[in-house]
Amino acid sequence: MRELKFRAWNGKGRRMTKSWDLFHLIANGYSWGASARRKPTDSDFEGAVVMQYTGLKDKNGKEIYEGDILSPVEVLHGEGNQVVSYCAEGGYSGFVTSGGLQFDECDKIIGNIYENPELLEGK
Repeated sequence: MRELKFRAWNGKGRRMTKSWDLFHLIANGYSWGASARRKPTDSDFEGAVVMQYTGLKDKNGKEIYEGDILSPVEVLHGEGNQVVSYCAEGGYSGFVTSGGLQFDECDKIIGNIYENPELLEGK
C-alpha cells in the first residue's frame, strides 16, 4: 500500500510547502509563514493547491507528486516533458502523465507546473 502524503503550492506566498509543513501549520494554528502563533484564516490559504504523492520515485529517489514535470528517458525525448496528474475516468483511477507515457519511461523530475511553467513551453 502506498504512503498517503501531500504537499501544497501556496499561491498567496508563491512557494511550495513540504508535505508535513502544511498539516503541521494547520494543526498548530499557524498561517503560511507566520512568525507568531495565531488561528489561520481562509485568506491564509487563498490560492493553495494540494497535491498527492504518487507512491513512486524518480531515478534519483525523489518522490513524485501531482503537478511534477518529468523528463522522458533519452530515447523518448521526442514525446516532450510529462506532467503528472490524477485521473478517474472510464473505470480507471490513478496517476497518469500528460503524454501517456508510463512512469518507467520517464527519467527524473525536472520541476513542477507552479515553479517551472517554462518547462512546458512548446506543448
